[in-house]
Amino acid sequence: ISVTVTDAATRQPVEAARVFLAGTTLGGATNAEGKLTLRPIAPGNYTVRVLRVGYAERTAPVTVEPGGTATVAVSLSAV
Repeated sequence: ISVTVTDAATRQPVEAARVFLAGTTLGGATNAEGKLTLRPIAPGNYTVRVLRVGYAERTAPVTVEPGGTATVAVSLSAV
């Protein structure tokens, strides 16, 4: 699963956002381009949870098909 996190107002990448795949132990932090790749992921339906200080938490559904990959774009709103 490739995740890209941006600021909803500026559309700029959000670095160091924490990204978790709900129901698993997989997670990590976005890089300077606001990107993170989670792998390996078994096929199925998941929820991506994104947190960053100064922003409201967001979740997004994602489906991973057998033998496929998935891409999720999340925009965070400042609080």
